[in-house]
This record gives sequence, structure tokens and C-alpha cells, in this order.
Amino acid sequence: MERRYSILGLERIKKLSEKCGLPVWWIRGLFVEYLDCRKFFEDGELWTFDFNMPTDEQVESVLQRKIILPGYSIIQNIRPDDLGRRTALGSVGSVIAPIRREVIFPEGTLNESAFPFYGNDLVVWDWKLTLHGSVVVNDDNQLYCWKIAELDGGTFKSSLFDTTGIETVYGELKELRTQEHFANPSDELKQKAGESYKKMEIEREKIRQILWAYHLKRKNETKDNPVIGTPPKLTEFDTIDIGDGKYVVHSVLEALLYRSAIRNYKLCKAVHDGGDKGTGQNILEIEYSMMVIVASVGCMESYVNMLIKENNPKRLRLQNLRKKWRLIAKDLNDGEELFDELQQPHSDFCKMVDWRNKVMHNKVEFLTPIGDQSPTSAIFSYENAKLSIETTMKMIQQLCKNTKIDEPRWMGKPGGSGGYWDETFHDTGLDFYEKK
Repeated sequence: MERRYSILGLERIKKLSEKCGLPVWWIRGLFVEYLDCRKFFEDGELWTFDFNMPTDEQVESVLQRKIILPGYSIIQNIRPDDLGRRTALGSVGSVIAPIRREVIFPEGTLNESAFPFYGNDLVVWDWKLTLHGSVVVNDDNQLYCWKIAELDGGTFKSSLFDTTGIETVYGELKELRTQEHFANPSDELKQKAGESYKKMEIEREKIRQILWAYHLKRKNETKDNPVIGTPPKLTEFDTIDIGDGKYVVHSVLEALLYRSAIRNYKLCKAVHDGGDKGTGQNILEIEYSMMVIVASVGCMESYVNMLIKENNPKRLRLQNLRKKWRLIAKDLNDGEELFDELQQPHSDFCKMVDWRNKVMHNKVEFLTPIGDQSPTSAIFSYENAKLSIETTMKMIQQLCKNTKIDEPRWMGKPGGSGGYWDETFHDTGLDFYEKK
């Protein structure tokens, strides 16, 4: 069972942060790394933190220290709320636009957006007991972060230093951290815990000295591209990067458009299934069908432009969407034609493009009826809405099946029951999503 307790002295950390002009997480990291701020075998835990314990003189001395080995990751260039939401959604199967690791996991100078991303907060785990994958350095009031270790079999290992000493001391403390010791801990037991922490400090100081030299070397070798300002708010469809010292955002519109097409298709189906067929077509069916078709073709255009940009950018000059699809598919299929405009699904895709163009490039003119219906009623029907969704699926599936392109995750139904996307893909009536 996870044990928690109250941390005392947090207000002192906050005041020191304001006085020094350094983040709260850095000041707290210094206390955890260097100071005698632990009580042993209280509140049902091996350690409890009281940041009021160190004297002012001890604190002033520690504020000059330059290195902490945090028990967590440092993140920057994204807002904490956005990262938390995206992490939670991803954990239940929602599809999130990826962000390059190099953008949010810093290697070099930290900017004002940097913050700690805790695997375990301090009320759950003492960060001094184990290593994590990075080191944070304060060099003349500029914070740096460097990757120093890789996860290997559940623990972090480094080629820069030997972790045997830390692991040995951790083993000693792990033996002390058992339920039987919490009932009536002796002074001798508390003293033993304190001695083990002193050993841990000796081992960590060896590592910190190595890492200071490593920092100086990396600082001189690394050219940073500092970014100024607060990161913009991101949706699940957005990915962020840095260009010329500024934040730039790309939205994965194909995912959003596909989701919009599915949602409008479900509305169209509900109107179609529940309408009185004797009174003619419901205007809502026309409206929803129109949005399905526009969104489906928009999805196909955004998706193919992404493929072209990544695989053959010169084809971006093409204006004809039908031709774009046919040619990039040929490029990705080792020069062999994959789609034929006279055969399905490409022939149906061509129809979809024509229908979309009637909306997006509407000509103010009179048109010949289609049967006994107006062109708008005949085109923007439930049947054509369903055809558009299914054709979008088939085109993308056929492309991915015959090339080395992975089928996009945003097209599939996630496994998580609580996912942001799940509601969209429930009860569609489409075979693609109803298969067990």
C-alpha cells in the first residue's frame, strides 16, 4: 500500500525561491539532495521531510551548490496542464499528436517553461535513494539539464559513472523500510537509517563531481537555440516545435477531420433512420451528409499532403487531389500503380472530390435535377455520407497494406474504455468499427 505523509516547511522553500529568483523545484531539489531535512521512522515511513530542520547558515551554504540528481524528468516547451492531459488521455488509448522527444526533454539550457514531471512525488518516494536519467546544473544562475543514464531492467545505468555504490546503500535502506520496523522503532534503528543516508551522500558526491566536469564539456560543445516566451496551449491534435527561437505549432488536421466526419455521419444516420420517409428527405440529413463529405475529403487531402511532404515533397506542387493520391501511392509502391480512377475505391474517391468541390467552389447556376431530386438532395444523402466514410477507410487501408506506411492510429478504434476518442467510434453502424 502506498504511504503518504505531510511535508513540513514548504513555505520556506517558496520564500527562498522568490529570494533567489530560481524555480521552487530547484530549491526543493537542493534540500533533498544535500540537507539534513529527514526524520526517520515517523508517520509510518522510513523517512519524512521537514524543510524547517536545516539552519539558515546550512541553507545559505547549500544555495551555492550547483548540481542536483533529480528523481524525476525535467520537461519544457509545453504547459504542465497540456502534458498532464495528454498523458492521461494516451494512457486510456486516445490518439495524441506526437511531439518530438528533443523538443520537450531538454538537453542543454533550460528556459522559463521548464518544470519537473514526477513519476513519484516526494510524499511517496525519496528522490535521493535512486538515480533517474538526468542531471540538473546551475551554472551562474543558468539552469542546464543533461541526459546521463538509460533505463536498464528497471533501474538507470550510466556509462559516465559506476552505480554500484548507490545500489548497495539503497539495498541497506530497503531492508530497513519494512512494516515490522514501523511499529516501535528504536533509537538504534533510526541511527542506522541516518548512517545509511550518510553513505548515500558520499556515493552521490562522487557522481556529482564527475557530472560537473561532464557539464563543462557538454556546455562548450552544445549550441542551444534558446526560445523566449510561454508555450502556446495545445489540443490533442497539435504538435509543437521550435523554429528560429520561436514556438511553432502543427495541427494534425487529418485526425480532427476524420473524427468530425464520423461524428456527423452518426448524426446523419440518426436522422435518416428516424425520419418519416413519406415526407421526403430531412434537411438535417442533407446538412450532416454535406459535412461528412467535406470532412472526409479534407482528411484525405491533409493525409496525402503529409505523406508527400515526408516522402516526395516535389509532388506538393500538384493541384489535382486525385492525381496526388495516385502518384504518391505509386511512389510508395516501388513505382507500381496502386490506384485506378476507374476502379473502386479510387473511383468513389473521385466522386467524393467532385461532391466536395460543389460545396467549396459553388457556382451560382441552375442545374439539371438528378431523377426527381435537386442535385443537392441527391448528392448530400445518408448513402453518400456512408460511402464517403467507407471510401476514406478503404483508400488509406489499401495504401498502407501495399506499402511500408503504418495505418494511422486515429483511424482505428482505441482499446481504452475511457478514451477521449471512444465515444466517437461507438455505435457507428459501420462494419469497420463493429467487428469484434
